[in-house]
Order: sequence, then structure tokens, then C-alpha cells
Amino acid sequence: MAVVGYTTYKYMIKPNPSIFTEKTFYEEALTLTRGYKPIAEKLTEPLQPLKINTSNEFNNLTLLGAQVEIPIRGSKRAGSVYCYATRDSLDDEWHVDKLEFKANNQPNRFLFYDRTLRRVPTPTEQALIDYKRELEEKRAKDSVVLPPTPVPV
Repeated sequence: MAVVGYTTYKYMIKPNPSIFTEKTFYEEALTLTRGYKPIAEKLTEPLQPLKINTSNEFNNLTLLGAQVEIPIRGSKRAGSVYCYATRDSLDDEWHVDKLEFKANNQPNRFLFYDRTLRRVPTPTEQALIDYKRELEEKRAKDSVVLPPTPVPV
């Protein structure tokens, strides 16, 4: 009976780590982490993600928001990246909002990425900006009223 209970917990109640790793924010978080030189130097490249602990209470995925602790290991040290991501609707792409890093031998996390401070939009954000601009220009063009032409009497 205990074996059945444990098996139920292990495979049915505890979610599969792929619920996080299959999302676009996971790869974006790893790319941003690998591109941040102080972390790459501290852990010593190559940086590899480890298995996500889905029983960790920090890890949470909702329809429009996610937060996940991504354990990573370099060739000399290890640590965790704390990723916060959102999307505006179910049809939109995920965006990494914040990334924090904590080395395994240190007590505190530090923020190393904040999307609100970005000066250059991502390609997806730029496409949305361009689309909105085109839409506004089209509306402005359609709303231009031509002056009435005089009718000869």
C-alpha cells in the first residue's frame, strides 16, 4: 500500500520539470545568464542547467505568470537563477521580467536582469511596436477628411 501511495505522489501529484523547460522563458533565462559575464566567470563556463525541483514552493506556473528556480552548474561552482516571467495573454509570448542569481556558497541573491530597465526592445517587442505604429498610421490616413469639392451651379 505504501508503494502505491509513493508512486501516486511521485508521478501524479509532483509535476514534471518539463512544464518549465518547454516554455520560451526558460531558454531566454539561460541565454541571458550565459551572456552575463560576472556569472559566467564566477561559475566558470560552460554553464549547464540542472534538473528543476518541482516540489520547491518557489516554482510556480500560472496561465499568465511564472517563477522558477533554475539550478545551474559551471565547471568549478554551482548556483541558482531565479526567473520571473509573464505574458499579457494566452496568445502572447513569454517575457523574462527579472533574473536573480545566488551562488550556492552565498546567502543572498542579486538582481542581474530587469526587463523594465531595458533600452533596446527584444525582436518580439520590436515587431509589436512596429505593428502598432503601422496601425496608427493607417487609422490616421483613413481618418483624413478630404475637403469637399465645389459643385458647379
